Amino acid sequence: MDSGPMAMFYNATVFEEHGVEVPETWDEFAQAARDFQESDPDVYITNDLGDAGWNTSLIWQGGGTPGRLTEPI
Repeated sequence: MDSGPMAMFYNATVFEEHGVEVPETWDEFAQAARDFQESDPDVYITNDLGDAGWNTSLIWQGGGTPGRLTEPI
């Protein structure tokens, strides 16, 4: 097993320009994403880094198990 700390960086200028509060929880993160889209549909809160480890970590945090279906397709 390999583990390590993860962090998210943000561009404070973009948040300030669009009047969006920097989120501290996942619920606030989702709301900030909606606020960005409402302010400017061409602005996104994040992008795909192409790192499967990032997505896997979010799946584990949410209680899931990467690579295993919980229900049949």
